[in-house]
Amino acid sequence: MIDLSHIDTWIPFREYYSLVYGRLQNNSRAFEIGVYKGASTLYFADLIRCGKKSIEFHCCDLFSLDGDYQKTKKYDLNYWESFYKDVSRFGLKNYINIHKGNSLNILSTFPDKYFDFIYIDGDHRCEPVFADVLMSLKKLRSGGILAGHDESWKSVRCGLRKANLCWNKFPGNVWEALTKKTFI
Repeated sequence: MIDLSHIDTWIPFREYYSLVYGRLQNNSRAFEIGVYKGASTLYFADLIRCGKKSIEFHCCDLFSLDGDYQKTKKYDLNYWESFYKDVSRFGLKNYINIHKGNSLNILSTFPDKYFDFIYIDGDHRCEPVFADVLMSLKKLRSGGILAGHDESWKSVRCGLRKANLCWNKFPGNVWEALTKKTFI
């Protein structure tokens, strides 16, 4: 596995992404909304590279921060360059399909029921979370996994509730939507 210790991240993604990788079948399709510096994206791509499953993995981000984030100094405004350098440096170009742009625009280019796993960690405001959930539900196959980060944020829970989702909490502030398959 690659060493990602140089990437500042607040997402303890390894446990959950490893769990999801184990649940996915060969020839699955995954999509991650929100990349930032790419620690979770790089980790999942490395799981695919090192594993025995063929997984088509897409990610998207605006790769720029809006005004609210730009006012704080804790965010790296040049994260596209550092992310893409890491993708190249770790030899992961063949394991990630990178999309620059709005998640709704990008997801709309895929057929409905295309993905087996979609992870939402983009815009954390209520309305964008709600919109990402609705679009993701259209693009997720029956029995697929819909999950995301920052379940403890009031605005994220607002978007999930507005979409009438029920969810389980996982370590690392991860939520996973309950599906019909969950109850079988």
